Amino acid sequence: MTKYNVTMVFEDGRSVQIQADENDTIYMASLRNKIRLMTD
Repeated sequence: MTKYNVTMVFEDGRSVQIQADENDTIYMASLRNKIRLMTD
């Protein structure tokens, strides 16, 4: 399986990077921030 680096960048400047397989589902929620997803 292919692994991807997924970076979640929040509107306030915070970011979180995780590794995910191509079949993984990523769930997230944000109350007061917009979220941008970036993959490699």
